[in-house]
Amino acid sequence: TIIKRDSDWTFESPEYGHVDQTRAGRLLNTLRSLEFKDVVEERLVDGEAYGFYKPSFELTVFDRNDLQIDRLTVGRKLEGSSNLFVTSLSTGVLARIDGALIDRLANDFHNLGTE
Repeated sequence: TIIKRDSDWTFESPEYGHVDQTRAGRLLNTLRSLEFKDVVEERLVDGEAYGFYKPSFELTVFDRNDLQIDRLTVGRKLEGSSNLFVTSLSTGVLARIDGALIDRLANDFHNLGTE
């Protein structure tokens, strides 16, 4: 978990070290580029069929007051494609998203710490 204190991003738990601010900016740019490729279903009905009971990735966003804004849940990969199934708490839709963006997002998060 990372949080913004004053003007700097920090890890919520200090044992993870310090957040590299340039890398945090890169993570935010990746987040800004996330978008659904298309909507598969207007309302997700069967989450298990799309891998949401054991998600490959989850991202929860909170505001300054610690109120949850949204949660993006990434399920399984589409067969024969780099796209993944995804849903968000705010929309409830089942959509496709580019798997390379999710890989980049995970990589950006894992590389946040200073060396």
